[in-house]
Parts: sequence; C-alpha cells; structure tokens
Amino acid sequence: MAGFLAHPLFLLLAGAVLTGLLIPALTRRWQDRQKALELKTELIGEISESITEMVMAVQFVHLGATSMDQQRFDEAYREWEARSAVIGTKLQAYFPKTAIPNEWNALSEIVTDFYALEGVSDEKQRSEYSFRINEKLSTLLGSQYERAEEWGALKEGISMKKADIIRKVLDSRISVF
Repeated sequence: MAGFLAHPLFLLLAGAVLTGLLIPALTRRWQDRQKALELKTELIGEISESITEMVMAVQFVHLGATSMDQQRFDEAYREWEARSAVIGTKLQAYFPKTAIPNEWNALSEIVTDFYALEGVSDEKQRSEYSFRINEKLSTLLGSQYERAEEWGALKEGISMKKADIIRKVLDSRISVF
C-alpha cells in the first residue's frame, strides 16, 4: 500500500483531483457566501434607506417644515411605493420560504398609513389611523411594542419593526444558489 501511495502516477492523480475538484469547490463556496453577504447588505441598505426617507418626509410635514411642500411630500410617497414594491419582490425572490416578505408587506402598509395620517385633519380619522397603525404594530412586534397614540411612539414602532426585518434578513439563508 505504501508503494502505491508513493507512486508518481497516484501522486499526479491525487494532485489533479485536489486542484481540479476540491479547491474549485471550496473557492465556489466562499464566493457564494461572499455574494450572499453582498446581496443581503445591499437589501438591508435599501430597506433602511427607503423607510428612513419616507419617515423623514412624514416627520418634516408633521413638524411643519417649510422645505416639505405638498408636491415634495407626494413625490416622496410615490418613490416610497415604488421602492417598497421592488424591495418586496427581492425579499420574495431571496427568502421565499420565510415570513420576511409578508412582514415587509405588513410594514409597508404601516408606513403608508403613517404617511396618510399626516394628510388627515379630522381628529376622529386621525384617531382611527393611529389605532390601525397601533394594531398592526402590536401584531407584528408582540409584547416588545407598547401601544401608544402619540406620533413619536408610532414612529418608534416602525423603526423597531424595520430593525427586526433587517435582523431576520441577516440571520436567514438566501435562496439564490
């Protein structure tokens, strides 16, 4: 057996198998991991940026900033809807067997309601929007979310769910390989 293992032809074949199969497989696995990390990083960047921009637009209107007129506010909403749909599609493609796409859709509805809340001047309607946002956040976040009618608490709940989705994206296996 020792003579067989030391034979030049065996060593040549073993070296060929090692360099032809094993090393490329290890390299491919490393590259797949790197690509998955890049996709996740890009996706969480899109999630964070899109929600932050929409929430900031709502906040500018809420605080009465003169830099946010109705046209810019409507533009921010149109951009939010488009970006939200694209992110939802990516989440469905990359994480089809998880709850992440559904949780994103629910958070997107909350952010849209948060936007609509600023356009409502009737106190009864504002209360209904706040109640609906609270209900959805309570469902998504469970006991970690304390219901509150204040605008700032709703904003904080949106941030909490955003962070939760980002954590789940990072922890989940991506389905592209």
